[in-house]
Amino acid sequence: MEITNICPYCGKEMREGALPAYKYALTWCPRNEQGGIVEGEPVRLSKTPVLGGVYAPAHYCESCCVVIVPVPEIETFSDKAGKWLDKTLGSLGDRIDRAAERREEEKAAREREEKRNKDPWEV
Repeated sequence: MEITNICPYCGKEMREGALPAYKYALTWCPRNEQGGIVEGEPVRLSKTPVLGGVYAPAHYCESCCVVIVPVPEIETFSDKAGKWLDKTLGSLGDRIDRAAERREEEKAAREREEKRNKDPWEV
């Protein structure tokens, strides 16, 4: 769903703004059957602030008193580390495979050379 400046409830124009996050990342947490918040399944709305604050972009409808916050695609540290490991280990695996192929080719070349230099009368 595309986020526009038009309120999906009343059709009036919404104001652009942001929700600040100064200490922790903003998250949305679902409620369980008893009405409590389930913190094990949060949806991140902003990055984690490191130095200073970060903001989650939002739209506010003054007539409905509704704030709409799009959920951004946030790359976490574990996502970045996983990509780096995949890239590093993938290239390392390729190098290992190429080295093994090169060793096999060198071994086959040595065996061919030994057969060529071998005395034909030798058993």
